[in-house]
Amino acid sequence: AGALLNTLQYDASPNVRLAALDALTRLMDQDRVRKELIYSLPTQSSPMVQLAMVELMVQTQDQESKPVLQKLLLDPKIDKTVKKRVEQSIKQIL
Repeated sequence: AGALLNTLQYDASPNVRLAALDALTRLMDQDRVRKELIYSLPTQSSPMVQLAMVELMVQTQDQESKPVLQKLLLDPKIDKTVKKRVEQSIKQIL
């Protein structure tokens, strides 16, 4: 999981980061993986990767992601599509 998390955080290619995220979804039951994904979200530069991560947070209904999502809304550089999806996601996470 460590190599995948490293790839998700630091690889230059959004496609490679998406592939790493896809592989990590199978490991979401591991607390370390779940937490690293949540806290990696605001550092992602690709809207595609951010959207995929937000979708994962909704699918897993991860309560711990809510404060991170709310903080992401305050980022003036956030993509408009991502911002809209984050706003919806906060309401969907029960």
